[in-house]
Amino acid sequence: MSKELSEDLRWRVVYLYADSCSIIDIANTLYMSKSSLQKKAYERSEIIRAHYLSVIIESYIPNQLIFIDESAKDERSLSRFYGYSPQNIRACKKVVFVRGKRYTILPALTLDGFVAIDIFEGVCDKKRFIDFILDQVVPIMNSYPSSNSIIVMNNTRIHHDANLISILEGLGCRVIFLPSYSLDYNPIKTAFSTDEMVQFMIKEKKNNNDYYHILVEGGKRTFWENVVMKVNLKYKSRFIGNQVKEKFQGIIRDCRLMKMYIDRDSKGKKTRNGKLYYEQFEDFFWKKKESKYDIKHHENVERRREIVTLSKKRNLEEKDKDHI
Repeated sequence: MSKELSEDLRWRVVYLYADSCSIIDIANTLYMSKSSLQKKAYERSEIIRAHYLSVIIESYIPNQLIFIDESAKDERSLSRFYGYSPQNIRACKKVVFVRGKRYTILPALTLDGFVAIDIFEGVCDKKRFIDFILDQVVPIMNSYPSSNSIIVMNNTRIHHDANLISILEGLGCRVIFLPSYSLDYNPIKTAFSTDEMVQFMIKEKKNNNDYYHILVEGGKRTFWENVVMKVNLKYKSRFIGNQVKEKFQGIIRDCRLMKMYIDRDSKGKKTRNGKLYYEQFEDFFWKKKESKYDIKHHENVERRREIVTLSKKRNLEEKDKDHI
């Protein structure tokens, strides 16, 4: 999260603005850039999120986790938002404006890539979700603490089913729900960001739709196993699984630093504040050659100190006179 500018930086902005510098020039001088805002839910509890991370760190390892989430796509979802064109010429492309059929993608992701996928037309309800877990995910799961023994998913209403949770726990598996408004803790979102992969999965289902509906249950499972194999081979889903592992380990590192900082460990303070904030700030700003604005600022700081010192002396002299 962004921090408030220090008094030193605020004065520098004032000096640059007084010297008729534009906002862009001021930002470039101070090594700042205009970035898109990352919206975070106001209702999200950082305490609950920290507790979730502490539980994950102390109890589980990455190869035990199976991440599950659903995503809906229509014909408009795969349209690009950016393109290249010659300067002063708009980039144009014909795209579909009609929503068309809406498909829901329901995958399961581990360190080995996708292990189960279901794609269907319409929205995902509780029955469809339970069938997906029992038919495709449970057969590849093991009892805890073996690999693929823990399901991690968000707090969507269709995910909360007492019978499903009791079945999974009866098989020796575990279910973990993410904290509210914490989709960033589910690495499967990295996979959803690959539009080509999503489009490939949708086309596989659409091209074989008639064949799929005449299959019996065992044949449908074989069909999706083949789709999973194609996705893992074509788009190197193993790499996506490695990204899941890296994000999981990154979350663990951040949580350990946060815990050290909360416990007021001197090493933790140095690591969290110094390495992540101060050293970056020092490398990009303080090692610059001193400019005329820096000199003016230092002069103002010294002048202010002199004024404060003189005022203190006067106050002491007045107090001495009163005592006399």
